[in-house]
Amino acid sequence: MINSIPIIIQAIRQDYKPECQYITSAEIVTYHPLVIAGMFNVTDSIHIHPDLDHIAISETALCVNQLERVLCAYLLETGYVWEWGKLDFVEWNKSEAGNEAWVIVKEEFEFKNSIKPGVFGGKLKVEEERKSRAGNYHIRCSFEFDSGKHIGSIQLCFIVSKGLLTTNATYAI
Repeated sequence: MINSIPIIIQAIRQDYKPECQYITSAEIVTYHPLVIAGMFNVTDSIHIHPDLDHIAISETALCVNQLERVLCAYLLETGYVWEWGKLDFVEWNKSEAGNEAWVIVKEEFEFKNSIKPGVFGGKLKVEEERKSRAGNYHIRCSFEFDSGKHIGSIQLCFIVSKGLLTTNATYAI
């Protein structure tokens, strides 16, 4: 990879308000299948009732989003989208392409048990990959947080035609 995981985490956290910068670390657990694990620190609910004794779907969704952005960084920096080559995630993330070329298509959540505010772990596992006739890369992942208390799936897509729009992202050589 071009950037280290701590640099990627720092870039991801900067995109969120301070009270929503939940991800503290991440690592690739396995490559086949690709599994990324992360640690999160959610101290309060951003829900309308901040005195909840558990985190709500809004916090879980932000944790999923932050972990899938680590997946995005890994895929970009290893040249997953061959039409783009290897890209520097930190630079790509700041560009117009970073806002338009990586999209969440669908998310599903299931809460098996509540997660108390504090530090907990989560995992994102790539379950299926395919390339559409339009040339876009579709990725379906499962996720779980705090030993399966919150589980679900997410479908993501790299929109190839938007990937290099006015980007100042650099290629690795």
